[in-house]
Amino acid sequence: MSYSSSISIKEQLALRIASETQRQMDSVLEDIQRIAKEFKIAEKDKRSPFRNVLAVAVESTSSLEIIKNYIRYQVGRGNNSSPIWSLKQNQKLFAEALVDSLDALKQNSEQILKCIEDSCQESKNKDESSEIETQQEKILLDYLQDSQRRINLQRELHLELAKLYLGYLTREHTALVGEQKENSKSNSEEKDQQQSKTARDVGKKPISPKQSLK
Repeated sequence: MSYSSSISIKEQLALRIASETQRQMDSVLEDIQRIAKEFKIAEKDKRSPFRNVLAVAVESTSSLEIIKNYIRYQVGRGNNSSPIWSLKQNQKLFAEALVDSLDALKQNSEQILKCIEDSCQESKNKDESSEIETQQEKILLDYLQDSQRRINLQRELHLELAKLYLGYLTREHTALVGEQKENSKSNSEEKDQQQSKTARDVGKKPISPKQSLK
């Protein structure tokens, strides 16, 4: 395989990975919303602790294990870290639940690669496919089925999904904090309106004959 062909395959693969990743994001976002609401992270700390984790994740030397190690380290810091990390639900710390969710993204990364393989196989077998298209699909399929290359791709993809997860978790926390502020503001305004109405009603209350003689 020539250098130019290799670059072309990587570009094709990148496009297909991006497309399949987008299809997986609905289930990923659902898990983010679940964990955020289940642990009520917006109620415990208005400042997001996830930006620091994301900063660790995007470092060039980062890996999934480094990210998980950093999250566990936050629990060990006790009062010096965000109280969000030590939130507990069903005997499980939030930090533990987050690590579990990041681990579970391995299934998503494997599913993405499998979908691409299945698509290549299907296109290769179609009678109406041109000879060039068939050859391209075969080359891409062979590229994916190299065992060591596939392991590396899966790890890279798992890490990218973890970065996306942490980024969206940061947004979710910010959104929930914003919703709480708006709800608190609305409740405060409603309470003020009710108090004003009560005061007006008291002012309009008829004076009894006994009160008028005083």
